[in-house]
This record gives sequence, structure tokens and C-alpha cells, in this order.
Amino acid sequence: MKKFFFIAFVALSMGLSSCFKETVDYTNFNLMVQEQTSNQGEYAPATHLETYVYYADTAQWNILDYEAAVARRLTNKKSGEVRTEPDVVASAGADENYPICLELRQEWCLMVIVDQEHRIYAIRQYQKPENLAEVYAKLYIATWRQTHNASNWRVINQFYEKETE
Repeated sequence: MKKFFFIAFVALSMGLSSCFKETVDYTNFNLMVQEQTSNQGEYAPATHLETYVYYADTAQWNILDYEAAVARRLTNKKSGEVRTEPDVVASAGADENYPICLELRQEWCLMVIVDQEHRIYAIRQYQKPENLAEVYAKLYIATWRQTHNASNWRVINQFYEKETE
């Protein structure tokens, strides 16, 4: 009988403890960006990036061009409405390998990275995971390439000039 009560007590304790697990309503999106500035060059940590987020869906909103990315101007595709105040601006990341941190609190996010030195920008639609406090991601940008996709980002090189041989 004591054995039965002990098993029941342990089972009840385990069941109740699982009810009180900590949940989070945010995700820290920690990002490392590496850039390659020539076809044969090595990737190196990107510096002087501006990174921000709008809580918006890319089906309805877009960054129209490089100037809009620099100005933090988000435009509604249907109405033409413009937003110029991002919902999140990057802060210092978790460590030196992931120097960019975006604290996300809404389900759908439009992420933007602007590299004014190379006059390119990258955008990404991102769905915040449920109850996951930290995400670590890497983006490799080839600044010498035309507009391209990399790691679920659209890297836009509006000023691409083909090298002459």
C-alpha cells in the first residue's frame, strides 16, 4: 500500500511540475553577418550594419529600394501607406560571434539589414517560434554579386556593376 501511495505521489508531483514550466513570449534573434567583397575573397565579419524589424507581413509590406532601406521606410503594397519607425532596432548581441540581437515579440517580422559601405541591403520574412528564448543565425553576403538569396534572406544589390575583364 505504501508503494502505491509513493508511486501516486511521484506521478502527481511530476504532473504538477510540468504545469509550472517557464514560458517566454519573446525570442532573441542573434545574428552573425559575414561578407565577401570579391569573388575569390575570404568571408569576414560585417561591420557598420544597421539592422531593424517591422512587425509586418511581406505579402502586404515591402522595402522598395536601397534609399527606403536606409531611411527605414516600409511601404504598404496596396494602399501606399508608409511607416518610418521600426518596431525593433538591433542591440548588442549575445557575444562577439553574434554581435546583432533583435528582441522579437510578434509572430511575423520583416527583418532588414543595411550595409551603407557596400550600398546593399537584405530583407527577410521571419516567423517567431513559440516559447524559444534564443535563436542563433548566420548570414553570408557576397557584396560583389548581383541580387541573390542567402540563408532565407533576399540580399539586394541595386547598384551592381558587372566587372569588366
